[in-house]
Amino acid sequence: MNYQDHPKGNQQCVNCQFFTPPEDGTNAGTCSRVEGDIEPDDWCSVYAEG
Repeated sequence: MNYQDHPKGNQQCVNCQFFTPPEDGTNAGTCSRVEGDIEPDDWCSVYAEG
């Protein structure tokens, strides 16, 4: 997945179709492709514009 803790240009988790924002107001969300807490400004190789 090449998950990294910073965006790749304009590509970042927050605008990926697989990212689900947090319901409780924290910064970490979830991803249907990557396990664990996902920060909105992170990136991975399965990024798909949402």
